[in-house]
Amino acid sequence: MALISDDLSVNLVQLAADYVKKPFAEVDKEQRTIAVKNASIFGQILPIVEAFVRAPNENSSVSTLSDNLHHLSLSKNSVEKCVAILRSAKLEVHSDQALLQRHFDTVREMKWRVDITISSSALSRVLEPNIIMELRLDNGRRITFELSVSKFHKLRYTVASILKEMDLMNSKMSAIKV
Repeated sequence: MALISDDLSVNLVQLAADYVKKPFAEVDKEQRTIAVKNASIFGQILPIVEAFVRAPNENSSVSTLSDNLHHLSLSKNSVEKCVAILRSAKLEVHSDQALLQRHFDTVREMKWRVDITISSSALSRVLEPNIIMELRLDNGRRITFELSVSKFHKLRYTVASILKEMDLMNSKMSAIKV
């Protein structure tokens, strides 16, 4: 990877630290644009930042963080600035238990059924199945949606792909030195 500019690397590390502290939706729109334009670099920085900031104090070392940042081809000056940013972010996250245990809504209950349309006003025989799904989230919200069989299979395939990708990312994260 080519050497990236000091300003860009510091901005991306600051954005990653902000992301660890608060949901991405609360991050400034201009900052999100920077992350999207530099997605490949941001995608490499974020796991390092998240692993360092969220790790218990006794399990994280600044020298390992510096090594990981050097492997991303950051200059020595950038690494020093980034380490300072991440140390303060780590202190902030570990002093606020709510930030340490941030989570997204989870599905508490899922109901589904198959409806078959036998006929419609336009056609005498349709016999088209649809899947109706209802999700109940941990915050009490209910989400109901209807899918055709082909869309259901696409959803099923996408979920399986995401789970596989999450497993791969999890194994990569456990390989990163903290």
